[in-house]
Amino acid sequence: MMRSYIGLSLSFCLMFAVACSDDGNTGGTGGTAGTAGTGGTAGTGGMGGDGGMGGTGGGDTTEKSADISLGCSNSSPIGLQSILSAVLTVEAPTAIPADQEFDAVLSGIATFPESFLDAAQPLVAGGLKQAKLTDLAYIVQLRSGATPSGPDSDVALTADPAQLSPGATQFCQYPPTTICTQDSDCIVAPCNEPIILVDVPTSEDCEVGGVCDMLGKADGAASQCGLNGFCVTGDLNVPLLPLTEAYTADASGSVVFGWADQGLDNSTFDPMTELFTIPKPSTAEPIEQGLKVDAGLVVSIECVMGTDEGEEPGNTENDLVGLTPDMDLISFPIE
Repeated sequence: MMRSYIGLSLSFCLMFAVACSDDGNTGGTGGTAGTAGTGGTAGTGGMGGDGGMGGTGGGDTTEKSADISLGCSNSSPIGLQSILSAVLTVEAPTAIPADQEFDAVLSGIATFPESFLDAAQPLVAGGLKQAKLTDLAYIVQLRSGATPSGPDSDVALTADPAQLSPGATQFCQYPPTTICTQDSDCIVAPCNEPIILVDVPTSEDCEVGGVCDMLGKADGAASQCGLNGFCVTGDLNVPLLPLTEAYTADASGSVVFGWADQGLDNSTFDPMTELFTIPKPSTAEPIEQGLKVDAGLVVSIECVMGTDEGEEPGNTENDLVGLTPDMDLISFPIE
């Protein structure tokens, strides 16, 4: 994973350089009466922990989470493939009844990596403390064990503005930096439709032994502290808006959930090599699965669920992306 982030950081730097001219598997504890227990969160690529049994008063459900890897390409000039991840969370009946309909609550957390944010700091005037989340979609697919009760087999999760800071924000047509709630707030109307603003995790503790120094981002004039007076302290995590979907279970087996790796236009799969190819995305096109961030320079990331199969021979900066096994996904037993 570290090798992948380094490759992404290099690719991201190259993109910024030209962009101005180019447009633990831990189970949860049992719930009290009427309340389902909460599942633990697995490490990267691992299975989510089993949640505790719900109390007798409210039905037995389990919440499971897994940090599932994705192969992604970004809108840099070279568009290298790298391995990222996004947390998928599913709450469903602890034991799903065979041949019966059931509800599943789907949610999760998407991640814009710290390495991307680091790469932007010396290239955005004054540094990057806030970004516009202009597009995001992570698609939940049912791999096996059930069929959707509705017409759609894919469920696209989007960003949850209520869990982001500052979140949904409106700006004037002019001045474009003026926040508004109505047209009269603006010198030139309209007060535009809301966009999602997200604060980048940063710290101004640039002292010796401080937060930025401990992260290796405060040493010298060319460091983040030296350039901007602050540093990035972690990934930009984006909670996804929960959706409840209905499914009908098979007669036996397990119901298996993951991110999308079938039917996507953003990637191709070679059945001979069992590898995905994810072409470089365009910043002008909507995101199919991934996210688009505008920090004065637009970055698009398109992804397909897949595992890290190592470096491409002859191109050590490009990751090979393979099929994800069921064991890395979220499953619920059918009874």
